Amino acid sequence: MVGANDPLANDFETYHGVLDHMARHHLDLLPRLSRGQAFHLEHGAHEAALPAIQEHALDRMLDAYNAWRAEPTTETRAEFMRQSQAYTQLPVGLRCG
Repeated sequence: MVGANDPLANDFETYHGVLDHMARHHLDLLPRLSRGQAFHLEHGAHEAALPAIQEHALDRMLDAYNAWRAEPTTETRAEFMRQSQAYTQLPVGLRCG
């Protein structure tokens, strides 16, 4: 296996330079997005992620609530309040109940 990697090891700086150039310039293989296209792409991705964001926030709040009920300390209550606040920051339509 070492023999197969020798060319890469010998020219690592060249290989690294090529990868760096590709990462920065994409070799112009992808057309540039207009501001409007970028906005719609970002908005669509955000909308698609909202259910998972809601579920994650609810899970964290309920976990914190259960920890507080199991061990009612100042710290567990504070964590429950932090997680509750994060959950209530979500738009009303995304919250359960």
